[in-house]
Amino acid sequence: MKSLTAILIILLPYSMFACSCFEDWITIDHIFKTDLFFKGKVIDKKITDERAFFGVYKYTFEIDEVIKGDYNKRTIIVQSEKMDCGTNYSVGAELYIFTNEQENMYHTGFCSLNKRADKKDDFLEKLIQQYKFENQIVWHNRFKDITAEGEVCNGQPIGFWIFYNEFRQLKRAGSYKNGLKEGEWKYYKHDKIRDYPDKIYKTEFYDKGIKIRTIKH
Repeated sequence: MKSLTAILIILLPYSMFACSCFEDWITIDHIFKTDLFFKGKVIDKKITDERAFFGVYKYTFEIDEVIKGDYNKRTIIVQSEKMDCGTNYSVGAELYIFTNEQENMYHTGFCSLNKRADKKDDFLEKLIQQYKFENQIVWHNRFKDITAEGEVCNGQPIGFWIFYNEFRQLKRAGSYKNGLKEGEWKYYKHDKIRDYPDKIYKTEFYDKGIKIRTIKH
């Protein structure tokens, strides 16, 4: 009994604080940072080791619509951790899934901010519409805060962009060419207590989306 209590004491803080993200912080920047964003239905679910405390779910999705990314198959396998920042979806669930590719496998999790597709979400539907079809300039989150300023054409960012953090402070700024970072990008940091002006802490230089140099200030 004492051993079990000790294990729970050790794991509880990790479980409570290991996954820290804004539940509704879906923005245009979140879409840009996602390798593959799709709407689909869970048709199969497997667990790597049912006996293990830590494990991995492997979901097979039937894809209804690819919103962002280069993927043309009807189904896809997506991995997620079994606990903490993982997900636990039932077979038959219809979802909007944000995934990133690593070692030839797509991964998702709690902080991927996936959403149920069978529940109407006016904000997410509007954001998808703007991303895919409209030349939007000013982008907002669901709380109507400005999160970015820049143009999207055919699902790709073009020209000069400015991004803001959850506190409406300048986060980074730079240019895109054909959907890829190009040239000089400036990154800003802030004092969370005092209202200091935006301060550049690093500058990165890109060539066709590849970072070639970093200058720390």
